[in-house]
Amino acid sequence: MSKKLFILILSILILSLIICYEIIKDNIMIYSNLIINDKDVNKVILDKDKTNKVIKLYHNDEEIPYVSNDNKSYYLLSQANIDSYNGIITNNNNYNIRILKPNKNKKDIIRNSNSLKILLYNNKYYNIVELKLTSLPVIDINSEKSDNVDTYGKLTLYDPTNNTLDVKNIDIAYHQRGGLSLNSLKKSYKVNLLDNKGNKKKVKLLNMRDDNDWILNPL
Repeated sequence: MSKKLFILILSILILSLIICYEIIKDNIMIYSNLIINDKDVNKVILDKDKTNKVIKLYHNDEEIPYVSNDNKSYYLLSQANIDSYNGIITNNNNYNIRILKPNKNKKDIIRNSNSLKILLYNNKYYNIVELKLTSLPVIDINSEKSDNVDTYGKLTLYDPTNNTLDVKNIDIAYHQRGGLSLNSLKKSYKVNLLDNKGNKKKVKLLNMRDDNDWILNPL
């Protein structure tokens, strides 16, 4: 065998190995050690009652924001670097966790903001919730009290920045705004950011300007 032919064959083998590695890497199933098939799901839930209790989920010890009016879906803020995306899902009620087998690979699930179905169960109860994987920011507003004009509560902003998760908890006063949009399914809100004494304070959000008055428009 000539030297040129040997180098050519070796180059082809190396290129083939690289291509195979990329294909395997792209198709790694997310949380593969937790995946359960439909048949086993039916066995697990057969003798259990479904619970509507909110079960808080955590990813790498960060609480996953829960949106109660969006089909009881959980939203997980993924890391910016999809290739290195990994983590551990836990919960606050000692439920067992399994992932219903997805039909897409890890990259596609995250890039397309698709959902995973999560089976949570113990000896008596079970629930199936959605875990939406997205690299977009998520805002969660909890109401505490209201007066004739505003509702007061807390705004939690989950903002993925590079490979970290920036979480801001801010006191707020807010109310619906607009005329015709008041009867729409998706509302528009004016939000004032407050300090712990109830005074307006300016905060920099999502790399935008410092301000205390913000408008949340529906999509």
